[in-house]
Amino acid sequence: MYAAARHRRRARRFIEPRFSLPKRPLAEVFPGIERLGAQLTVSHIPDRPDMVMPLAETLVIGAICRWLSPRRAFEIGTYRGATALAIAMNSPDDAAVFTLDLPWRPGDSRPADETGSAYRDSAERHRITQLYGDSTAFDFGPYEGTMDLVLVDGNHDDRFVRTDSMNALRMLRPTGVIVWDDYLWDRKYPECSGVTRTLDDLADDYDIANIAGTRLAVYRR
Repeated sequence: MYAAARHRRRARRFIEPRFSLPKRPLAEVFPGIERLGAQLTVSHIPDRPDMVMPLAETLVIGAICRWLSPRRAFEIGTYRGATALAIAMNSPDDAAVFTLDLPWRPGDSRPADETGSAYRDSAERHRITQLYGDSTAFDFGPYEGTMDLVLVDGNHDDRFVRTDSMNALRMLRPTGVIVWDDYLWDRKYPECSGVTRTLDDLADDYDIANIAGTRLAVYRR
């Protein structure tokens, strides 16, 4: 989850989302994926399940990478970098993975070395490029039209999710895939509702689906 989503929430009136995306089995969206395996490490076992992606969903993203074989992938929202590591581990050896998060600043409640800690000492670290910046102001221009896979898991406020989603669409290659985390969420985390509302709206123009049995949403161009 993107650092801003954890540390700089802004209060606003809660509006119950519709959860209107169609549910589709993973194998329907990615035919043949059920025959593929995915690599993960012990570092993917969440020590704080409420703060990181569940192991089963990390496995799904790894399997999508096995199916897609992305040469270039972009993640919005690094946190510890476990998902970036899963993407790198399950992509071709020459793949490049870019991951964006806010820079650490004095006064942040997170440790200064937390961002990217999951992949920092891994064999895949040379294929992962850590980027820093606010995703609403970051220059995505150099990445437009070049990504096979984009993962959106940043600030979950509506404004951020919409901006991140539009940038993800612009970065996508003609056969690319976008995955969003937290389309579905536990009721004790209503801040995630911005993901739901935004994707329900975008579904009027894009064929976005909720992967059955997960919180993930996916779009295949």
